[in-house]
Amino acid sequence: MYPLGLLLLETLQKSLSIVMQKKSKILYIMGAGRSGSTALSVFLGAAKSAIQVGELTQLNHGNLAVSQCSCGSLLSDCICWSQISCLKSLEQETQERARTLEKHINIFKYFFAYKLPSCYQNFHEELFSEILQHCDQERVIDSSKYIGRALALNKCDNLDVKYIYLVRDPRGVIHSFAKNVQTSRGLMSACIYYNLVNFTAEIISRTLLKNKVLKVKYEDLLNDPKSVFQNIANFTDLDCISILTKIQTEQFFDIGHIIGGNRLAKKASIQFQSHDGWCDELPLFKRWIGYFLTFPLNLLNRYKL
Repeated sequence: MYPLGLLLLETLQKSLSIVMQKKSKILYIMGAGRSGSTALSVFLGAAKSAIQVGELTQLNHGNLAVSQCSCGSLLSDCICWSQISCLKSLEQETQERARTLEKHINIFKYFFAYKLPSCYQNFHEELFSEILQHCDQERVIDSSKYIGRALALNKCDNLDVKYIYLVRDPRGVIHSFAKNVQTSRGLMSACIYYNLVNFTAEIISRTLLKNKVLKVKYEDLLNDPKSVFQNIANFTDLDCISILTKIQTEQFFDIGHIIGGNRLAKKASIQFQSHDGWCDELPLFKRWIGYFLTFPLNLLNRYKL
């Protein structure tokens, strides 16, 4: 009886330890690429008690030994990332599992009893915990965008994840993809991609992530940042006063030490701008074609021709 009683006691202690363990708080930005996620994450990084780290999904791609931080240093030499010990022991198998889990094609597996591999869950719980401890902050801003990653993180026991679904006028996305930077897309390809990602995000927001998602329109962010950041503050526990102060006084936002991101990540800082360039630069015929090829979403999001 004694060994059995001891075993039960140890099991109870482990269970209590898991329950009492403080969950790492994450604010995850999801949506289509070229929708403004890098800029939004930089702005949110100026909130009190928040640290924005860029697209952490990039840790699952390529050799970390040659991966760079936005500061220009290798991750192993960066004053921030070199302190995160779990990156030094990240195995290739964990990276491969993560890439598979986060693929768009696997999203609908999450509608069923889909159990995460322990290596994925353990690594990400340790990663976010270390980031928060090292930076002495309370919430991590992850702007990875991938819906598959959003669902995988939602299944991690010791992560408290809230989501911002960022959507942008398709004509702005088309205009951004037309630029010869990073991965470019033609008009048709951009529209197909936009429809697939945003229709999926709408479904997931109403089902698997119900009550955990705040939808933000990029245009509202540009035209009425005060209301947008107040909504984010109400949705999360972020104090966004410092963000609004910087916007109102036209101060610059530091990029910090981020992984991935668009060309903005190569800058030391950015300034809030309320104008979207496609309104002046996108040819009229592309506006019309792009609008009608994405019409159902435009109707849903109240984007006008």
